[in-house]
Amino acid sequence: MKLNYRSIIYILIVASLLGLLVNYLDPKGISFIRDNGQLPNSTVIGGVNDTDPEPQQIGLPQAYKFYKEKVVFFDAREVDDYTEGHIDGAINISYVQFDEMKSKLDAVSKDDIVVTYCGGDDCDLSILLANEMMKIGYKKVFVFFGGWKKWLTANYPIIVNGDLYNAETE
Repeated sequence: MKLNYRSIIYILIVASLLGLLVNYLDPKGISFIRDNGQLPNSTVIGGVNDTDPEPQQIGLPQAYKFYKEKVVFFDAREVDDYTEGHIDGAINISYVQFDEMKSKLDAVSKDDIVVTYCGGDDCDLSILLANEMMKIGYKKVFVFFGGWKKWLTANYPIIVNGDLYNAETE
């Protein structure tokens, strides 16, 4: 049997184009242009910018300030990752299982400030979770860019396998 390279190339081109078309038409399709998961930085230092219709990115200092103010944090990582370790007081709503876990949001007012986070700088789950929360009516959603890795590096309060570490004394 002789290989016909022209036919193989034709099949590959058609398959690629069909894949791109399906991805484009899928509402949860993968973005063609990656923006490195960046969100606009929050321009509000002492308060909350609640006029912006999109989640705002915050860094470690603002995230820690919110933590001290008892703002609710949502961990967007998988359940196993959350169980191994998470920010003290964070609630796990895995983006991958959002529909099954979104009932946990009922305990938090849609007018409250909330923070989402995930594994680190290269993780987009917190952005995706924040967008889902905005879609269902949450107004003051912030994404802690750097998430678990930065929090862990800063030695801030965490829960690891059910035990509290780096607890603050007041």
